[in-house]
This record gives sequence, C-alpha cells and structure tokens, in this order.
Amino acid sequence: MNNNEIRILKHLDLIDDQDPMGESLIHSDKSSKVWIPETQGTVLGSSQKPELELNISNILADNIPVYKRRGGGGCVLLSSKGLCYAIKFKRKKDLSIQDYFEMGTSVLQNVLWKEYQIESHMRGISDLAIGDKKILGCSLYLPKDFALFYASVLVGDESEAISKYLSHPTREPDYRQGRNHAEFISSISHFIDHDDSKNDTSLVQKVKNLLEIEIETEWIHALA
Repeated sequence: MNNNEIRILKHLDLIDDQDPMGESLIHSDKSSKVWIPETQGTVLGSSQKPELELNISNILADNIPVYKRRGGGGCVLLSSKGLCYAIKFKRKKDLSIQDYFEMGTSVLQNVLWKEYQIESHMRGISDLAIGDKKILGCSLYLPKDFALFYASVLVGDESEAISKYLSHPTREPDYRQGRNHAEFISSISHFIDHDDSKNDTSLVQKVKNLLEIEIETEWIHALA
C-alpha cells in the first residue's frame, strides 16, 4: 500500500475549530479541555507508521481522517461514542513521566469511583483498565513549561469499528497477552448496570460533564 494514498494531518494542518489531539492547548490560556469528537477519525502516536498501525484499505474506503499527535503512545479511534480530554500540568523537577500519566488517568479513575463505584487501575505503561479490559489510552507531550496529557476514553461500545480501522498494534503491553481488539478493549457502559448505560449519547455527555467538574475542582492546583 502506497503511503501517499493517505494524508496524515497534524495540528497545524487543521482549521481552528478542529482539535482531535487537544493540541490547541499548547498555545492557549486554557489548561484543560474535554470534548466529544463529532466524527470518526484515527490518531497515531508521534513515531507510528500508518501502514503498520491501520487497516489502510478500510481507512481509504470509508474516508476516515488520519491524524498524528506530538506525543507518543499508540493509535486510537475517535468517535462520538467516546470522548477525549487534555490537560496541561505544571512541570516540576520532582515529577517523572509516570507521575504525569498517573495524574492524568486519576481524573477518570476518580470520576468512575465517585459516580459509579467502579474500580479502575493503570495497566501497562499508561492504560487505564477495569480488570484486564482497557477503557482509556493516553499520550504525553513534554515541552519546556508544561506536560500535555491527552486521553481517549471508551464510553460506548466501538469494538467493531476499532477492529475495522486499527491493525493489531506493533507494540502492546504485557497484560494484553496477544488478545485482539474485541477481546482486549471494553467501554464504561459495559460496567454500568442502571439507566446511564442504556443511551451512549447521554452517558458520553454525563461523563464529559463529570470530568470537567473533576478537573476544575480537584486538579486546579496542578494545572499550568
């Protein structure tokens, strides 16, 4: 497959109201953003190659945008069944890369526990999982003055679309144990037993609102 058949978009290629990677925060006075993608798209890590991480023929057939972020990490699928959040944390000499990952994933961890009494844990390098099922993938970009944490959260079931557009990753955490996408990933809706789980749209909006409140009330001291 010829790489020239797809166009890889970076933040500077996009118009102002498009921000699939949260990178508008880099030059913004704001320190956080939580959003629901309006359309499907894929986001590659900074060093990833599309021909290895994507099912190119399906991407081209369905005209799925391909973005590349500045931070590392693995490829994710964006859709309106999920959401994203980005946070600019203050850079501190005594904080490691792992500390920033833990801070960023703790935002969703806290929301899940406070609202639904769902326990989640970091697995691999920086995934957030419920049991052995991944529900969040994230990335970190470290310019001089702050740490930009970016996360993609699986709220409604998108396993079919993920399997369609994303190849089996070239690098995977130990806890994945070779499982395919459908066996490895899950969604927040799968672990909720009451009315919130019955409508993906309303659940995504509710989780978005809860994340915004959590950031503004519990993490304001850590924001750049």
